[in-house]
Amino acid sequence: PKCAGPNEVYTTCKKSCPPETCFSLVARFSCDGSEPCRNGCVCKSGFLRKSLDSPCVPICQCPEMKHSPDCENKS
Repeated sequence: PKCAGPNEVYTTCKKSCPPETCFSLVARFSCDGSEPCRNGCVCKSGFLRKSLDSPCVPICQCPEMKHSPDCENKS
């Protein structure tokens, strides 16, 4: 199966908790691990979505990372 975005990969075990969004960098989610796996596309390592239905972007493009020392010299 193909994924829509260039920064996504197909997996047979996609979990929705925690969500793979930029917000998950700063929020705490209580994921108990009991959620079943589903097939689907996930962001590649180092990428997250700005919202649940948006494409995967480099983590440094997340608004939450704007002032991170790891991202200040990257665009």
